[in-house]
Amino acid sequence: MKHLFVLSLLFLFTSILSAQAIDPKFVDSLQRKLSQQIEDSTRAKINIKLGSHYLDAGLGKEARPFLEKALELLKTQNNQKRLTLAYNLLGNSYYYTSNYEQAESYWQTALDIAVQMQDQPMILSIKGDMANGLTAQGKYPEALSAFYELLADAEKKGDSSTVALALSNAAIVYAQIGDNQKGIELLERAIPILSNNKNYFVWLSSLQTLGNLYYAIGTYQKSFDVFNTALNIAEAQQMNDWLPSVYLGMGIACQKMHRYDEAYDYLQKSYKANIELGEERALDAAITMENQGSLYYDIAFDADSRWLTKYFGGNKNKALAASQQLIERSIKVFKEYEDLENLKTALQALSKTERALGNYENALNYFEQYQLLSDSLFNLEKDKKIAEKEMQYAFDKKEAQIRSEQEKKDIRQRIIRNAAFITLIGALLFAFVVLRQRNRISKEKKRSEALLLNILPKEVAEELKIKGEAEAKLMDDVTVLFTDFKGFTELSEKLTPKELLKDLNGCFTAFDNIMQKYGLEKIKTIGDSYMAAGGLPTPSPTHAMDVVQAAIEIRNFIENGKAKRIANGASYFEIRIGVHTGPVVAGIVGVKKFSYDIWGDTVNTASRMESSGEIGKVNISETTYALVKDKFECSYRGKIQAKHKGEMDMYFVEELGA
Repeated sequence: MKHLFVLSLLFLFTSILSAQAIDPKFVDSLQRKLSQQIEDSTRAKINIKLGSHYLDAGLGKEARPFLEKALELLKTQNNQKRLTLAYNLLGNSYYYTSNYEQAESYWQTALDIAVQMQDQPMILSIKGDMANGLTAQGKYPEALSAFYELLADAEKKGDSSTVALALSNAAIVYAQIGDNQKGIELLERAIPILSNNKNYFVWLSSLQTLGNLYYAIGTYQKSFDVFNTALNIAEAQQMNDWLPSVYLGMGIACQKMHRYDEAYDYLQKSYKANIELGEERALDAAITMENQGSLYYDIAFDADSRWLTKYFGGNKNKALAASQQLIERSIKVFKEYEDLENLKTALQALSKTERALGNYENALNYFEQYQLLSDSLFNLEKDKKIAEKEMQYAFDKKEAQIRSEQEKKDIRQRIIRNAAFITLIGALLFAFVVLRQRNRISKEKKRSEALLLNILPKEVAEELKIKGEAEAKLMDDVTVLFTDFKGFTELSEKLTPKELLKDLNGCFTAFDNIMQKYGLEKIKTIGDSYMAAGGLPTPSPTHAMDVVQAAIEIRNFIENGKAKRIANGASYFEIRIGVHTGPVVAGIVGVKKFSYDIWGDTVNTASRMESSGEIGKVNISETTYALVKDKFECSYRGKIQAKHKGEMDMYFVEELGA
């Protein structure tokens, strides 16, 4: 079950405030005016109105011809204010089509003119749009700096509307980077201002974002109360396009609080409101359907059986079947709209439902589809291609040699049949040739198997050789390790490719040796990241302790190398390490060129442990900590925000315990 975050940026003054539909009558009336004999100043004004109307509908590409025409006309006129507006709107039109470089160029031109005119409201507006552009590009530190600068300017000038917008947009940036508490703090400052100014769209947007953030930190009653406030405003102002998402937020909050009657009613209202708004809300309706499916799943397994009795006559399988049907319907829509994020979540939910129904093959199939969409970290590693090619070459060479040997053997047998008078010396010579050939075949076979074992675990390789395939397996208890070098991109700019590859290869070779020392399985490298696991393909009772000890040795190896390089005045690597324990699916990827890989939420969480860690530290999850706390000294970090995971208990491993 998921929550749909509404984290759209709230543009300042000249940009859209809501995704409104195109009004054909309005467009036609303006087009008719353009066909008449009118002054260029009026023509420019009408083109700006048309461009703005298309921007209000979120149609940047369609708005652009009108705005470009307006700009062309205004360049020959002496209306700097309108010229600034045209440049700014053109920047927004490129923003909506994700052409950020062109957008920034137009915004900067608009800002230069506004500064010359000392048009303070326009300056604030353009700066706000530019800050939003930084957010859209994932330049979060720069975006926050821009919003805080805008906030200071607006407070100095007493511009309460811009103050509220700057606070709301900065809150959205904090939400994007996972600092939900800071986002809540800023929104709670912004909302009273928006309430006084009666800016209903921005007010509703901020309330919805605040409701989402309360939900994200597990404060479900506050989330419900905020969405309820938004509902009252939307109903009073007859802003019906807001109702589906508000009902959805209220329904999911109630579901988390086990208030299933209310959850059911609000989700039904959300779905109905989406349908009434027309085909353009099909995707939103599918999101509500998927959440309804998750509601039925929760009802099936809730300890209070009265809900199962009320809605499904006490039949758990009936509830699960209803869940299955709704999620399958939502998946069809997500595929149609190519909404991969929602598709991923729906596939995960469907896998869970199929498993609960006992359909294990379907569950595994959907789980594998979910994993294919879940994280870019699990693309096939490019740096194994050379080893795989060598393995294929060795296999092909071995097959050619076997065929050659068979031909030689046939010739020898004919010689033996037809040459009974062969001498003892000939027999000895024959034996020598056979022995030499066998030795050559044996060497090539060992080389081929060595190459195979460089890519696959021994047990998996044996299964592959015997059966011609290796089945994917669910491993219930595995500890996964992730490492990543800090500032690798910056360092790569300072070193030659040869130097960088040499340093990286030296580190990964040392990591490989450490993995071998503790009986761990290297899974893959992705650029400057390294991934390994303990407890597979053969379960091990000490996998968590082995992985943590290996992580400590990796950290110490990098720290020692750093000290030597600092002493020599050379560039150095720094590392983050993350560890998590849990179930994974393990198996072979590929048909001819094999790769052993693992999938599952455990892998994602281990990656989050690394990215949420600190330089030179081994960051472990609460699950891993429970398995190693008696052997290692650990320090509790508290609940740390992890991307897409919310707050998680994390620990730093210091060293071996007493």
